[in-house]
Amino acid sequence: MSNQEAQNFRVNGEVNTSHESHPEIIKLNRRIDEQMRYFDAILSSISDFAYTFDREGRFVFVNQALLDLWGLKLEEAIGKNFFDLQYPDDLAARLQRQIQQVYDTRQRVTDETPYTSPTGVAGYYEYIFSPFFGANGAVELVVGTTRNITERKESEEQIKQLSARNRDILESITDAFFAIDEEWRFTYVNRQAEQLLDREPGDLLGKTIWEVYPGLIGSEFEKVYRRTAAERIPLTHIAFYPDHERWYEVNVFPAPSGITIYFRNATERILTEEILR
Repeated sequence: MSNQEAQNFRVNGEVNTSHESHPEIIKLNRRIDEQMRYFDAILSSISDFAYTFDREGRFVFVNQALLDLWGLKLEEAIGKNFFDLQYPDDLAARLQRQIQQVYDTRQRVTDETPYTSPTGVAGYYEYIFSPFFGANGAVELVVGTTRNITERKESEEQIKQLSARNRDILESITDAFFAIDEEWRFTYVNRQAEQLLDREPGDLLGKTIWEVYPGLIGSEFEKVYRRTAAERIPLTHIAFYPDHERWYEVNVFPAPSGITIYFRNATERILTEEILR
């Protein structure tokens, strides 16, 4: 295509319908514009926060959920960084540094932080910054997703003091939860876990996790579980479990005898990242 044809192809980012010698190109651009509006509508409807950054750490895209938290319009956020958006200086510096880390290392960064928005909404948030690679293999953008985990953080503090009197709390939390003893047998499974795993009440108790879910053997989940049990350190992991055809996010903690595991279906989050790409 010549330079003149390319100029007729689009003018100021819009299809130039005055050039009638390329109706198939005009039709293609209309379809692209339609698809972009479609994906933008999807990203604006989800409850998680979704956004992208350029190499300078400035917002390129922000979905409606995050704009609502800030109390801003899209044009007020695009091109700004966290300092411009009045984040606390120490938090803004950390976030900007982590964005640059993704560009430099080409690796995902996962972290969490408390935050109070300009609209007065306080909470605890987990966020993931992921690299988006261009055709030449370079990192072109950093894609971010954030979830409000305030309820989970509050519950985690309570579970550290797990006893008979707080089992009702475990049944009321929104995350699925189960406890495994030193022999890898289920000792406690809350209702959310039973529902997510499609199990009848009490069905898993006394059984070993490896016999019930053999697909875990050799997986990244097994490595995380065994490392927490051996080293007594909390770990977080997100991976695809083919037996259920889902992505799971697990948070594993050492317990006095065994480990405890929070988990949730993370498929929506992964699909959100794929849509952003």
